[in-house]
Amino acid sequence: MFSHLPSLQLLLLNSNSFTVIRDDAFAGLFHLEYLFIEGNKIETISRNAFRGLRDLTHLSLANNHIKALPRDVFSDLDSLIELDLRGNKFECDCKAKWLYLWLKMTNSTVSDVLCIGPPEYQEKKLNDVTSFDYECTTTDFVVHQTLPYQSVSVDTFNSKNDVYVAIAQPSMENCMVLEWDHIEMNFRSYDNITDCKQHRWRRHTALREQCVRVTTVPSGTPGTAGRGLRGFQPTNSSAHGKAVVV
Repeated sequence: MFSHLPSLQLLLLNSNSFTVIRDDAFAGLFHLEYLFIEGNKIETISRNAFRGLRDLTHLSLANNHIKALPRDVFSDLDSLIELDLRGNKFECDCKAKWLYLWLKMTNSTVSDVLCIGPPEYQEKKLNDVTSFDYECTTTDFVVHQTLPYQSVSVDTFNSKNDVYVAIAQPSMENCMVLEWDHIEMNFRSYDNITDCKQHRWRRHTALREQCVRVTTVPSGTPGTAGRGLRGFQPTNSSAHGKAVVV
């Protein structure tokens, strides 16, 4: 819809009858800085609705019918300075915990988020909800980040007060090191080790165990389904249970 307006910096969509903002609704607006979608009837916003709006500084969703937002819906908005959510009444249940945590850590200025429920929090601010810490624990598996490997052996280690992850990948003669990105809140590639014995981090226990040598797995080896696959084995000992074979 907006592919012919790549230089657009201000977009006003106020006082319409929109009910949904779908994925990639603003694709092509690479330089958009101000987006106002006020006074509509929006109830649903897709997880990737604002994907690609990395220059956006001001976003207003004021005076809609929003009761909940999908987890990390604002994750692409690297430049966001101000977010207006006034005039919406949120369900401040456990599904809103991510927003509660995001409000506490974001550097953006955000209007008060008011609750319509549960009854004990009606008309209170989301920031004032005290039950998240003890009522919203879960064992549900949540996908935080995916890596393009079928199988990996993983260990963590610290270096200079930062967190790293050493990953051994099947069928690759290397050991990938990922570094935690405190801005993007995910792991990014930091180093690729091809010779553990010569590497500057060889003294780290995690790397000694995770840095691997590729060995040929004979056909018929248990776990290979008769295929002549290649697998990883730790350089110190396979007894640690770190070997990865797919």
